[in-house]
Amino acid sequence: MYGLTKILALSLLAGAAGGCSTAQIALSPHLAAATEPLALTGMGYGESGRFAVAGSSGAFTRKALESRQQAPFPDDATTHYRGGGSYSISGPDVAGTVSAICRYHEEEVDAGALVATVERFRYRCAFARDGRPIDADLRLAAVPRSPGKLLSAATRAGRLRVGGQTFSIKPIHHMVGTRLPSGDPLGYRFVRDGQEIGAVDLNGGRKTIFAPRHGDDREAVLIGSLALSILWHG
Repeated sequence: MYGLTKILALSLLAGAAGGCSTAQIALSPHLAAATEPLALTGMGYGESGRFAVAGSSGAFTRKALESRQQAPFPDDATTHYRGGGSYSISGPDVAGTVSAICRYHEEEVDAGALVATVERFRYRCAFARDGRPIDADLRLAAVPRSPGKLLSAATRAGRLRVGGQTFSIKPIHHMVGTRLPSGDPLGYRFVRDGQEIGAVDLNGGRKTIFAPRHGDDREAVLIGSLALSILWHG
């Protein structure tokens, strides 16, 4: 789950692996050189508040809900995970005021010794500018980490569509200086036509957006990264 407990756990993992609180997701040399690291402040562990990134700022909300329903058999139960969030941002890095509304859902069946996902995790975000919907959306879903392999561990991947451009969203499971991958993604890369455009480090409460230095891609990476940053999965 991506509630407060999971975020704290990932933060502690980063500190243990890196020897300090500045552990960072592993980026390719090209991506590190081509982007500007922007600290995302104010969006730590709370369900709502205000945040700032570069010269822009805004407000956010997020929530994770879990409900358990008893199945016909005494030892069986179905758990529904639902939640989502919203944000709005304005400033020099975006045109006007950009806002997003996001929702997710997942369903599991617990049959005692076996827990099976009957509806895989899916996350959807819709965007607006100055209160009017724009032709943009973000989708993230649970996928096999190694497609085609039996019993492959799960990760998350998806795509961001904005401004007539489509960016693949690919998970990052490694931190700088470590060899073993994390169980859940520590961040994500934005890739278009095989080229890495930007990334977001979601590890713990200290988040960083690696944004293009100028142009429409900068805004796209920023609004996509914020949509991923408000995600709590519980």
